[in-house]
Amino acid sequence: MKTQLANQGPTSVPEKFEEYQLTEFLELGHKLTGIQLDESKRSMLYARLTRRLRALRLSTFDEYLALLKSGNPEEIETFTNVVTTNLTYFFREPHHFEYLRDNVVPALIPPGKIAEPIRVWSAGCSSGEEPYSIAMAMLENPSCKPGSFRILCTDLNTEMILDTKNGEYREDSVRGLSSERSSKWFEAPANGKILAKQELREALICKKLNIFDSWPIRAGVHIIFCRNLLIYFSPDQQTKIVTGFAKLQRAGGYLFLGHSEAVKDVDKYYKRIGNTIFQRTSTKV
Repeated sequence: MKTQLANQGPTSVPEKFEEYQLTEFLELGHKLTGIQLDESKRSMLYARLTRRLRALRLSTFDEYLALLKSGNPEEIETFTNVVTTNLTYFFREPHHFEYLRDNVVPALIPPGKIAEPIRVWSAGCSSGEEPYSIAMAMLENPSCKPGSFRILCTDLNTEMILDTKNGEYREDSVRGLSSERSSKWFEAPANGKILAKQELREALICKKLNIFDSWPIRAGVHIIFCRNLLIYFSPDQQTKIVTGFAKLQRAGGYLFLGHSEAVKDVDKYYKRIGNTIFQRTSTKV
């Protein structure tokens, strides 16, 4: 039985997925991103993919699947962006940034000493709220100056990488950013968006990266933020990622995970020093 069509916009689109279509989209999403999408994402996928159908003036999900299977690189990238969930805001899980400012920065930049530049990795940076929060928190410690750290910002979603690099945000979307921080660290351009100041933007290096690809990152990373990313992966995938982090970090390095993430093997390489805050031990990988 054919799926009924609904007239919405210039192109009619199916009212729902056929089960085999949903299965194919979930499998393709997992193949391209490593993310384990499931039935709970049905509504999200339907809303996002019907927008793609209308934009491409396609009438069925089968047509869209055929386009993806043809290997069209632009649409595959767009599909990858579409299925990547991005929910973030400034200073999300604020205790992480307080600990970073009050404990980590003093440990890495002893008073009166010249320290090597601090290397930070924001893995799964989304639209940039996390790395900008990191930069603000670090600079709020008087011992940390512009140029004393660099933040590598990586994400699979190319649109999110561009947003991070640009550092522009709607004024009504800066949940988690206090008025004091907004006035200190952002300026308002003419287009109605607030813009992260240059000293923040210059601290960021923005790159597209699939967490399951090879990591072109030099060992010796001091701080890794990987929050609310591991929840999308299987336990074995989580272990592989955390093991990779351990290989990159020197003894004493810091790892920040999301509040809902419980990785079974993290204790092999890290000791817990706070609420979802870990420190690299000297144990070899």
